Amino acid sequence: MTDPRLTLLQGVRDYYSSKLAEHGPHPSGVDWSSVERQRERFRQLTCNIGEGPNSVLDLVCGYGALWDYLVGEGKVVRYLGLDISGPMIAQARTLHADLPDCVFEVGSQPRPGYEHVVASGIFNVRAGVDRATWEAHVQDTMRVMFEACEKTCAFNFLTSYSDADRMSPALYYADPRKVLDFCITRLSLDVELSHHYGAWDFTVRVLKQRSGGGAEVDGHLSGRILPD
Repeated sequence: MTDPRLTLLQGVRDYYSSKLAEHGPHPSGVDWSSVERQRERFRQLTCNIGEGPNSVLDLVCGYGALWDYLVGEGKVVRYLGLDISGPMIAQARTLHADLPDCVFEVGSQPRPGYEHVVASGIFNVRAGVDRATWEAHVQDTMRVMFEACEKTCAFNFLTSYSDADRMSPALYYADPRKVLDFCITRLSLDVELSHHYGAWDFTVRVLKQRSGGGAEVDGHLSGRILPD
């Protein structure tokens, strides 16, 4: 059965495949400006993951840079990278050949069996999809990521607080307040939102185990925005 996300994301797939063809396996190939910026986003996405062993599902993994970061931080033993771009997966497999606990597959549907499910830059490029349809896709993706994870899921967004003259109509800028509200009311009471790390984006981490998972764990909200 065809994954409906793959139909919606055809333009996104083509966009990133062209970036890889232009820049190769480099942060520019997945639309980040530098190695340092890419690593900082990885740090924000994975700061609730302790030292290994861990299992991590990387949704829209690009050429597999998150695996290298996690290994360097001592945080991963079992890893699955999914991406909608065939060329990205081919490049990731080439760079990470003969690693039995590191698997790359074409796909866009998170699956259970992983403690942590993360996605970096997955919501930024709309590629012509109208805003209402894209926001429905974003919410559905956040939900399935949370349902698939055993401990945490994490994702980032370009922020709607970006300078107006630097915002591109081709990109999606999310309102942090709306994302936080969705996560607290629909996913879990235990949510962290970081908007302080010097980039025009923010990171959300949703935890299952600390509050038990789900939005009706107890009677008060434990979601929090980390200060600038």
